[in-house]
Amino acid sequence: MACATIYLVEFKIPILWISAPQDAEQSPQASFHDEYALAKEILMKLPPNIPCLGWPGNGQGGEHGIGEWHGVKLASECAKFEVCSAYDGYSPTVSNLSVHSGTSARLRQSIPPAKMDRDKIYYCFTRSDGDGLNFLRHYYRKLFDDPKHGAAPVGWQVGPTAADVMPDILDYYFKRAQPGDCFINALSGAGYIHEDVFADNYSSEQREQILDEFVRLSGIYSEKLDATLLATFAEMRPERLAKLASMEGITGVVANYGRTHGTTARNLVTEAAGRPVFRAMNRQPRPLNPVGGANLNLPVGLTFTPFGKRNTVDFAIEEIKRWTPAERPAFIHVFLANWLTEMEMAADIAKGLGPDYVAVRPDQLVALYKQRP
Repeated sequence: MACATIYLVEFKIPILWISAPQDAEQSPQASFHDEYALAKEILMKLPPNIPCLGWPGNGQGGEHGIGEWHGVKLASECAKFEVCSAYDGYSPTVSNLSVHSGTSARLRQSIPPAKMDRDKIYYCFTRSDGDGLNFLRHYYRKLFDDPKHGAAPVGWQVGPTAADVMPDILDYYFKRAQPGDCFINALSGAGYIHEDVFADNYSSEQREQILDEFVRLSGIYSEKLDATLLATFAEMRPERLAKLASMEGITGVVANYGRTHGTTARNLVTEAAGRPVFRAMNRQPRPLNPVGGANLNLPVGLTFTPFGKRNTVDFAIEEIKRWTPAERPAFIHVFLANWLTEMEMAADIAKGLGPDYVAVRPDQLVALYKQRP
């Protein structure tokens, strides 16, 4: 968090840290249970529907922290949303937020028309992790500057609070967007939450009021991106999904951080609050040894080598064809996670799928879905 210190001091933002149970091996002063209880107490004393900057894990140093899953879950239970602005092991900590937040930008999108062919399979790519300010400052820049950027249409997840703290950086992306680029309101509204446990530490009556306010606030921030699509993190209760889908200005939802155990042929596309919900239909790639065969010791999505990229592209093509529904026209959501390290990979997937598959922007997918017979 060192790079964000000036911003935290300027706005008098309290700093919390929760050690992981194993951190005591490196730091005798670490006490997971005591720190967790204190952090929960403090979070519950603070107002609901405010952001948690930073990150609950540490990619460097002796203490790892409780990490993304447990940290975001705790914040969500306390009705706070995460805005990743620290080092997460993939992109570095953001800096100079006091400067960036003093800039301004007018962010606007337009949806190119799309014509329906009833014999085709329409799909959209969505690229994950743009909910993090660190990703917007770092890895998205790499992908946008890639010579193959624009070779395939992509929906880019963007955390809308970036419109407050780094509008100049968003302006960079919007001005350099290709016709196939679409900016999507990332997980899952004003900030990153675990939807099904949001505000669980409050009474049922308070919980509904807090959720209503989160949806209202999220609509305001989504408008700052001129976004018409919402990305969500995980499967949730139907009534919770309907509540989020009813967000002002949202016309469709691209759901889930990859294919889940609950994804079936029947629910690849459903509706919530009258909006289509396109669930991610593909799993994360399985790494292989260059000599053949699965290697469970390699990290999933090891795509920084030519072999890794080729293996991942082949796996994605196989996944998409395997899970494509039989009816035509078909509408599917292909999820591009952190394994997408070069834009050529998206273009190669599109090429490998063949002429029956038509890549479109996520907002075009919504428009085409509405044209279905």
